Amino acid sequence: MNQTAFAALAEAKKQTQIRWEQGGSFPGADALAAWARFGVDVLYVCTGVRSATQSNASSTPHLAPDEELLLARYRSSDQPIRDAALRVLLGNGEPQPVKKQVNVRADGGQAAGGDIVNKGERFEFKGRSKDEEGSKR
Repeated sequence: MNQTAFAALAEAKKQTQIRWEQGGSFPGADALAAWARFGVDVLYVCTGVRSATQSNASSTPHLAPDEELLLARYRSSDQPIRDAALRVLLGNGEPQPVKKQVNVRADGGQAAGGDIVNKGERFEFKGRSKDEEGSKR
């Protein structure tokens, strides 16, 4: 997680975060409490010593910075935003097909048309050429 994102967890700016890191000023209790809500080991931030609950958290997998940011934003969002994020990420449990109508014409009067449907990993073309339609009449 970068300085800007970490500062944002405490509703601070990047420059404030830099001053905290350089020892020019120190985060207040409100910033420490905000970080604690996001799982930051506040004892470690203040003293450099890991708390017992954090040092025993080895069963929790390490998150990449983008995952930490996503989780932080999710946790700080109102319920409707959380619900919308889950709908987008989970797609209601099933991949949603994307359907496009395609029509192709070539010199000589040949034509084809149909639907191309994206179903996750595969594409399907459903349609007939103009010649096929004429022969079935």
